[in-house]
Amino acid sequence: MTARRPADFSLAHAVRSDSFTPRRSDLEPLLNLLAQDESLEGPIERAISRVGPESVPAVRARLREATPPFKGRLARLLGRLAVTDPSLRADLAGLLVDSDPKTRRNAIIALGKVPSSLGGAGPPVDVEAALIAAWGRETREDLRRSIADALGKIGGATALELLKRFEPRTPETPGLAEVVGRATTKLHRSLLRASRSRIDPERAPPSPVPIVFHCRSGLAPILADELPPGFRARVDGPDRVLAVLTGPLSEVFRARTMLRFGFPLPAERGETGNALVRALTSEAAGRVFETWTDGAIRYGIRWVGGGHQRALAWSTAQRVAEKRPTFVNDPTRSTWDAVVEEANGEVRVELVPKALDDPRFDYRLGQVAAASHPTIAAALARIAGARPDDVVWDPFVGSGLELVERARLGRSRALHGTDRDPKAIGVARRNLAAAGIHGARLAVADAGEHEVPGVTLIITNPPMGRRIDRGDVGPLLDRFIDHAGRSLVDGGRLVWVSPLPRRTIARARRVGLVLASTRDIDMGGFTAQIQVFCKAKQPATKPRS
Repeated sequence: MTARRPADFSLAHAVRSDSFTPRRSDLEPLLNLLAQDESLEGPIERAISRVGPESVPAVRARLREATPPFKGRLARLLGRLAVTDPSLRADLAGLLVDSDPKTRRNAIIALGKVPSSLGGAGPPVDVEAALIAAWGRETREDLRRSIADALGKIGGATALELLKRFEPRTPETPGLAEVVGRATTKLHRSLLRASRSRIDPERAPPSPVPIVFHCRSGLAPILADELPPGFRARVDGPDRVLAVLTGPLSEVFRARTMLRFGFPLPAERGETGNALVRALTSEAAGRVFETWTDGAIRYGIRWVGGGHQRALAWSTAQRVAEKRPTFVNDPTRSTWDAVVEEANGEVRVELVPKALDDPRFDYRLGQVAAASHPTIAAALARIAGARPDDVVWDPFVGSGLELVERARLGRSRALHGTDRDPKAIGVARRNLAAAGIHGARLAVADAGEHEVPGVTLIITNPPMGRRIDRGDVGPLLDRFIDHAGRSLVDGGRLVWVSPLPRRTIARARRVGLVLASTRDIDMGGFTAQIQVFCKAKQPATKPRS
């Protein structure tokens, strides 16, 4: 039963509410309001669209008799209803020849929003053909802008050819030329989406190509050291390594400490848009795109630090397309990102492949809260080194990444891992098995009490998040260092990440651990320190005579 409305109910007031749902009996009064008050156009459209299909006959009947400006408002309402009722496309197409410019404009805009693929009842309508016909007869430049914009959204190859032939009728139509250029870019992009586009990692460049590797701040020297000599790697700051690529792209994944990589283009000076166009149309950009792209070259533009500069991105894409028609700007389906950074009067662009799988850590089937990032685990393993007689222990094993990365570097006598969390032990066991590492001894145990006979290497990244007990982390680290000092054999190493560097160095000294090296590292929100300690060899005691 429908609730009774209060005596002072006002439809004109109620329709302004976003939550208002009209009754069927409200339809004609709402259309009367639409005829009288343009300020209620949006709220009335929203309300009538909630009536559903039953509103269509009434709107059509009013449209046959309406005159401007009411007719233009009805055309806009019809467009809103057409999104879910494809039969209304024929009505909208018929309005393209109406004598009222506002009616034509609203019909054009609506047809640009109605999916051409929408099925349903009603006569078949070729929306693209209808808009192309309107383009040919329309004399108003503002309506031609609307037609070009609509064709850019729903058109195909025919619309693209039409707009590519566009020449402004007068010098005073830069706005139309801009809209046509944007629509042409959209059409070119959408047509190429049917084409395959992927990165081929097994291709090699015909000549060396500059490449930049990014890592966590503090790890650049380690990253440079793990790259083969052919990369000619050199450190370029705490988190960057510059190199050259001469072989297949897949070789970059030898760098297990890198976070990502890209191909830097020569820096450009001058106005940002001009510099960006020069960079993206350069010989260097073409060589990168064409060497590793299999299929259509699709790219997006992204600014360092985030943010969107849509107008600049659009104008850049159009100018790039004029010079390099095969380079298609397609942010949602891009194979490449053009990452832009502006600094010191220069515009720097780095081409970053997106459609490329990273196989380095495929063994990671499970994760544990506050466990190591795999690049940190790889760095710890590389710093620790691989000795075939090592007895390795990770006392805070988490998901097992340190043990996996150490095992990848070479043989050891034994691998041990402990954690107080049984779930972590299960995750570590699965990850080790996925990496092809068998025989590791994993146990639920307290890192401050567990005994590993003859341990020569303790490698670990202690939990710094939810996996530690409440309270100060300092006493936990003190207790562990004391136990590590007792557990390591003479000459053994402790390689770990310390969140309290000065405290742990002082504590280690007290238990006979000698500091060998330190390295500050960005942990993503705070700085910690990779520390390497060696247990001093005790002097042999002479037997009493």
